[in-house]
Amino acid sequence: MKNKSLFAILLGAAAVALAVSPQGRKAIRKFAVKGTGAWFELKDQVKELTSDLAALQIEGKKDIEDPVPSEL
Repeated sequence: MKNKSLFAILLGAAAVALAVSPQGRKAIRKFAVKGTGAWFELKDQVKELTSDLAALQIEGKKDIEDPVPSEL
């Protein structure tokens, strides 16, 4: 038996077990909710990081254009 067909059989058996088992569906739902929450948290962190980097880049350009503050 090939590895590919063995994988398909195991995947099919897991799908049937989840479809039949209420505890299995509950566990999968719990992990899916946690995974989705983690994905959104990661997405928000990346968004904050990129906006912070953009702000630093803008500040850096201002320093290059006007290295001496005009307040002096």
